[in-house]
Amino acid sequence: MVETVGLFRDIIICILGVITIVVLILITVLAYSFYHRSHSLMATVDLLCQRANSVLDTIETTSETMRGMVTEIQEAIVSPLSQLGTVIQGLRQGMSLITNLFKKEEDTENERS
Repeated sequence: MVETVGLFRDIIICILGVITIVVLILITVLAYSFYHRSHSLMATVDLLCQRANSVLDTIETTSETMRGMVTEIQEAIVSPLSQLGTVIQGLRQGMSLITNLFKKEEDTENERS
């Protein structure tokens, strides 16, 4: 009976050893798979960051170009139009002054008659 208990104990120890080895191999395979997938994910994230930086650089270049265009338009169109508006307003005020002057002369002539 002692030999049977010892034999049973040895069989259990061997079975537990095999199970432990299989579990360790499974854990190693899962860890490698996780590492490989995370490495692939990091490479994808890096690629996306590079593309995003490229898009941001393009947007920045476009905005600088638009600022330059707005400045040129302002210098070429808005400033002269503003000056033209000032000249027209001056002419209008001058015409109004002359018109009022002639009206006053007519009014004084009508009062005399």
